[in-house]
Amino acid sequence: MDERKRLYTSALKLLSSRPRSVHEIRTRLTQKSSNTALIDEIINTLVKDHLLDDIKFSEWYIASRSRTRPRSNRMLEFELKQKGISEFVTQIDNFSLAQDALTKKLRL
Repeated sequence: MDERKRLYTSALKLLSSRPRSVHEIRTRLTQKSSNTALIDEIINTLVKDHLLDDIKFSEWYIASRSRTRPRSNRMLEFELKQKGISEFVTQIDNFSLAQDALTKKLRL
């Protein structure tokens, strides 16, 4: 199997489990190959095919964290920066996050 097909398949497998950021995919593909031009080409293909989108990833991540382990706006920004999302692309209402956390705590 040629390297392009191997890396593309690897990226699709990563995306099949959950949405990922461009940074996450780039990091994982860089672990498998040092050919940065090929990695950029694969990422561009995934973006063009709407399989990789940082805005949709951040929205999914915020919704997921709000359901499972609610965090403050600042903490979500920090976590998204770790995942390669440089700008906080979605506004979060801290009051609703606190309310969700309290509701979850009271149910336990």
